[in-house]
Amino acid sequence: MLTTTKVKVTVKPQAMQDFFKSAATIGDDVIMDKVNIDDPVPSLPVPSNLVHAVNRCQQNLRLQDPADLNFDLTEDFLPADFFRKHYKTSSLTCDANG
Repeated sequence: MLTTTKVKVTVKPQAMQDFFKSAATIGDDVIMDKVNIDDPVPSLPVPSNLVHAVNRCQQNLRLQDPADLNFDLTEDFLPADFFRKHYKTSSLTCDANG
């Protein structure tokens, strides 16, 4: 049981630090780091339980999706060569550059 506890204690801070990394990858990395292959099988954590724990930790860190089209786009995070062009729809014409 000590190994399972070590993994559970390690996986949550790792999830908070690397919130763009997949939950399965975080769980696998922590298991490979903390688990001794000579330990008996019952002491190994269940990988799907670790994935659920990581997802629960990361869900509060993710940004909420916009609920409507009235949102601000922060262009500071877009690369300088980000694809932009003039586009036209049947009801309106927009220029993506301003």
